[in-house]
Amino acid sequence: MRILSEHKINPNVIYELSVDQAILTMVKENLGISIVPKSILRHAPADLVQKNFSEHYARSVGIAYKRNTSPSPAAIKFVEICKSFASYL
Repeated sequence: MRILSEHKINPNVIYELSVDQAILTMVKENLGISIVPKSILRHAPADLVQKNFSEHYARSVGIAYKRNTSPSPAAIKFVEICKSFASYL
């Protein structure tokens, strides 16, 4: 919505989905359009029409854990892997 409002575009939103595969399926079935991260498009059907923006857009992703606790060794490793993956992109 941020990208659309920056360009003064007010779409007539009828459905809002959060499941990536459902979004791609609805777009493939000509039930709308969507703005999704490139990482989601890796799983898109081959015949799905993809368009790129002329400008670069990014989003912030955070990881949270309970206050006054220490993350488990697995959680710490997960954060390391995420940081490594994010720097690769």
